[in-house]
Amino acid sequence: NDDQALWGVYASGGAEMLPFGAIDLYYLGFKDDAGTFVQGTARERRHSIGARFHGEDRGWDWNWEAVYQFGTFGDGSIQAWTLASDTGFTFSGLPWRPRLALSANVASGDGDPDNEDLGTFNPLFPRGNYFSEAAVLGPRNFFNLHPFLTVSPTDRWSLTTDVNFFWRLETEDGVYAPAGQIIRAPGGSDQRFVGSAISLASEYALAENLVFTAIYTHFFAGDFIRATGPSEDIDFFELTVQFRF
Repeated sequence: NDDQALWGVYASGGAEMLPFGAIDLYYLGFKDDAGTFVQGTARERRHSIGARFHGEDRGWDWNWEAVYQFGTFGDGSIQAWTLASDTGFTFSGLPWRPRLALSANVASGDGDPDNEDLGTFNPLFPRGNYFSEAAVLGPRNFFNLHPFLTVSPTDRWSLTTDVNFFWRLETEDGVYAPAGQIIRAPGGSDQRFVGSAISLASEYALAENLVFTAIYTHFFAGDFIRATGPSEDIDFFELTVQFRF
């Protein structure tokens, strides 16, 4: 793809120096000759500086990350950021070893689409299922809370249930898909609540290298979606068999 390029450097380690966990430090450069946001389409040159702190200790596990972005978008400048966290505790002494966790995340949006400067965070190449397996929303201009519970009835079988709440951070910016397409422009609405989703996932290891997964997700359209266009809920169901070799 001659329109896009990605480059960078990544370092991981620090477990010997830190009292708990390890740290990743990285720089990523990105160019897109046709970057598209609610503000419009223009030449995008973006630099990301990030840090990730992760580890586990005495039942706790954590994965926290912060990224700051700068660069240019057309004739304007880019100033964007994100904070992401996943913190959990496993009750190893209880039956089924339940793990309770909370993921809390926020990413900047653009506060004024008429200004040539851009404040929308670009996650570059995120997982499609960043928020849920249904892969409806992408991590731009949002804040969300995502509690979930995982239990393991046997060594081969795990069950996870979760609920996800999603809001817009800036009301002058829209809602984006995982790959960056604009799902819904602001539309003059000052509503922040985009929607919520509930999910249930079951994973069973039929053999050491053969895993069966079943997932169901229901997405409830929120106030902003209902105020700006079609707003039917979404049901998603997935069956997967994975063979590792």
